[in-house]
Amino acid sequence: MKKDVYQVVNEIVIKGLETKGLKWFKSWKNSNGNIESPINRQTGKPYNGINVFLLNALMAENDYMYNEWMTYKQAEALGGNVVKGSKSAEVFYYHVSFKDNNDDTYYMNEQKLREAGKSPSDKGIQKIFSLRMYRVFNIDQTEGIKPRRQVNEHPKRVNSIDSAEAIIAGFKDKPTIRNVEQDRAYYSPSQDLIVMPLMEQFDREDNYYKTLFHELVHSTGHESRVGRKLEGFHASSDSYSFEELIAEIGAMYLTSIADLNTSDDSSQAYINGWVEYLKGEPKDIIVRAMTQSKKAVEYITA
Repeated sequence: MKKDVYQVVNEIVIKGLETKGLKWFKSWKNSNGNIESPINRQTGKPYNGINVFLLNALMAENDYMYNEWMTYKQAEALGGNVVKGSKSAEVFYYHVSFKDNNDDTYYMNEQKLREAGKSPSDKGIQKIFSLRMYRVFNIDQTEGIKPRRQVNEHPKRVNSIDSAEAIIAGFKDKPTIRNVEQDRAYYSPSQDLIVMPLMEQFDREDNYYKTLFHELVHSTGHESRVGRKLEGFHASSDSYSFEELIAEIGAMYLTSIADLNTSDDSSQAYINGWVEYLKGEPKDIIVRAMTQSKKAVEYITA
């Protein structure tokens, strides 16, 4: 039986959590330690959303050199070919179709809708999003194709704490951050305020910044930023868990960007808890969480 596309994503992510924990969501760095997000080799366009996490994980797993990908046909169009026996990677995207609720007519795409003399903005026109998949290969799995991006032979080394501070400073409309001698960190949506323990209360500075990144991701959900309806999210265990997952994924990604060396790696029991939570939730929850996490990271680092 053909697998549902969401099921494919869920199996990939849950396996990653079980083997790598939350580190599975890390960014990818080239041999000189520079962050490189995945791009399409032919077009140069960056992959987005959940594909960033999925392709970065494959980069680390397979020790590829260049984070550049293409379809089989694109490899041929570039004058090369995919090495025989190479295993493809799944890339996901949303296909948008339309339904006219006035007469229950479906249109496969916007072109078909307009050919019928209708517009997406017309009353009664409903957008329908369906997750779809296609397959790509890394450039290391091809022959006769050169990468778009070259590794810098003289990389600029930056201190991880300086990198973390740069991320925070670059968050242009960040909330107020207050440091108080207490044993917990939290974000207050109503006050747009992050309250953090003092840095000296952490066993190392890196852990302070990882915790702060977690709260900064929460803060992107404020209505003045990305907007994730944070008010009252503590009242519902489901919405709280979903928001925590977004913050955990985003914090791990930011931590890896800054190259922080944290000592508070999550326990396997903690990871197992996330795995069980994800298995029991609606099938699209992993896709939605990764999509929201990437939006949060992009907002913070814009």
